[in-house]
Amino acid sequence: MATADRTRGGIGGLAQRANPAFAGAAVAVPILALAGAIASNDPRALVYVHVMAGVLWTGVDIFMGAVLGPVVGGLDPEERGSFFAKFTPKMTFLMPVLATVTITA
Repeated sequence: MATADRTRGGIGGLAQRANPAFAGAAVAVPILALAGAIASNDPRALVYVHVMAGVLWTGVDIFMGAVLGPVVGGLDPEERGSFFAKFTPKMTFLMPVLATVTITA
């Protein structure tokens, strides 16, 4: 792989392809919700953040498998590639943060 291809890859390249506003919000909102729940010292707030992050994590995962899988599977290979080139960077930011916040809460 050429040096230019490797340089383009890093976290900054993913954030640019994911839309910086989406990437920032996908990381900041769950982490700020967790920090707020911890700072409130209210167990109900922590349970709420845990359940909501878990519902989002599981819901996105099920939606991808049950809806997107069959729909994208019916597309031409070039269209599939185009879809995943836009979709994968977004999920690279959203899913690990939701999983981490769910488990931490």
